[in-house]
Amino acid sequence: MASQTPINRQEWLKGLPRAFTAASAFITNPAGEVLLVKSYRPHHQFPGGVIELSEGPEECAVRETSEELGIELRPGRLLCVSWLTATGTSLEDQPGTQFFIDLGTIPADTPITLQEDELDSWTWASVERAAELLGPVSAQRLQACYAARADGLTRIVTASRAEHLTAQFDTEAPDNA
Repeated sequence: MASQTPINRQEWLKGLPRAFTAASAFITNPAGEVLLVKSYRPHHQFPGGVIELSEGPEECAVRETSEELGIELRPGRLLCVSWLTATGTSLEDQPGTQFFIDLGTIPADTPITLQEDELDSWTWASVERAAELLGPVSAQRLQACYAARADGLTRIVTASRAEHLTAQFDTEAPDNA
């Protein structure tokens, strides 16, 4: 049995990797189109945001949907977990986990009250159009959510933070829908 010098717990905790955590809502209409939002970023996104310290992924997806779109929905099941790998060499280059929660199917004419200080627009998009609007990494998440909803199996999507940032801030992003 090897003998080790005890490590101060606080020092050990300081040395552990950190990860950003977020949750997103997967919402469709009866035609199978997905609800996407547009912010300052070049690509569209799923409604959602950072998980607050006092909440879980489901609560975050519900809260963000209420804040961003003015609609109250009940959380369904976890469809997808997205993991972004990173080097950890800077504050921006940390790993990230994003949970995709099924918030169901709502009528296409559901009244939306956009959170204008955070978002520019929202749209319903077919699978093909959504893949274009989201960019390559989020398009993988989109496919995973549809597949998980269809067969009941939760998906894991892994990409690198560098790949995500390159795709997210690509200047060739499509115009707003």
